[in-house]
Amino acid sequence: MQPLHITIRRTVNSAALFFLTVATACSGSSVAGIPASTIGNRIVGATLTPAPVSTTAPAPTPTGTQAPSTPTPAPNSSSTATTAVYNPPAGTYPFFSQSTFLQPIPSNPTVNANSSTWMSALGTIGFVPLQFAANAAGIGQDYSFPVYQTSSGPGAETVKVHCTQPWGTCNVEGVTVSIDPRELPEDRGASGEDSHFALVNTSTGKEYDFWETKWPPQNGVLDIGWGGECSLNGNGQGGCHGDAASSPLSLGILRTSDLMLAIQSSTGSLPYALQTGVKCVDGFVSPAISSDGDTPGCPPEGARAYLAMHDAQVDATSNTPIAKAILRTIDEDHYGMIIIDQNGGQDGFCFNLESDLTYTSFGQPGPNVNQLVPEAQAEGISTNPYNNEYFINPGYTGIDLAHNIVFL
Repeated sequence: MQPLHITIRRTVNSAALFFLTVATACSGSSVAGIPASTIGNRIVGATLTPAPVSTTAPAPTPTGTQAPSTPTPAPNSSSTATTAVYNPPAGTYPFFSQSTFLQPIPSNPTVNANSSTWMSALGTIGFVPLQFAANAAGIGQDYSFPVYQTSSGPGAETVKVHCTQPWGTCNVEGVTVSIDPRELPEDRGASGEDSHFALVNTSTGKEYDFWETKWPPQNGVLDIGWGGECSLNGNGQGGCHGDAASSPLSLGILRTSDLMLAIQSSTGSLPYALQTGVKCVDGFVSPAISSDGDTPGCPPEGARAYLAMHDAQVDATSNTPIAKAILRTIDEDHYGMIIIDQNGGQDGFCFNLESDLTYTSFGQPGPNVNQLVPEAQAEGISTNPYNNEYFINPGYTGIDLAHNIVFL
């Protein structure tokens, strides 16, 4: 979804609210003949009919639950830039240490008085299938976020950022950043849709987030629709402006390495609250600093929801290991999920994955295709690609999500 195309100045105040902001666009395409005419749509509950894909994903061998492996680099271009692939150790998140995103749900949490109203506004409650590109090049509808580290060396390219949307002051207008020519934005920057691109610079302690990235740069200028920069230190409320809630794109994306570690432990969770998008929002609450919706009766951007169950209750269900790891992450023993964007009008909640482009741009295997797909197959979950995408639905059975997901 577009960031900051509407500035909502009205905020929501409540002593019972605990918040955290992340940024994503839960987007999608046409599935099984169902048109997604609104940019940002994802399809919920569609039956996927396998169709030929232009680039065949690797044929994985089911491995069952296994520890995440460390990809082996393999050069894929003549670039001589020195680029450290963004790949924090599994089970960790090294930035924005003061963010609520990294804090567990409080003990004995108080349910927000508007929780039932907000849940009713979100339609049939469930989770949109995990969605990512089925090929190493990220060609097609790749609605997951690539995150890169700042590059150096003779092959690196220094470019000046130019914001093209007439929405006021863009805090990265004229900023210079160092990139590796091998890097690619979401959906290759060619579709005219979100085309997110996140760049982490540990030397300066900043994250740069871009939306509607036009790739490649031309004559030393990188055109973006909008974007921002924020400090890697602190709570993440620095105005990265990569999406509707104006929060860091790297914060709260579902990383397969973290998911695999949680599956391996059988009782673990991902180490952060998950980004989520919903069908409608109404204003925003701190720490969100913007919103892209004002529909009465809907939750505000920045609101934090959680599954009102404990780990032992989740583990007692017959859900798949993938589903249990996600459910434990959002239950009240762990972190919950934070609304950061609208999802194109679809019911339920959606999560964004870290893009395989973070790795495949540099010739490394992508963990979504090479780890998550085999794991899903080993668990008996359908992984047939459609239109160059995987849609993985872990199931989430035996839980009344409509009554057990609540807002703080």
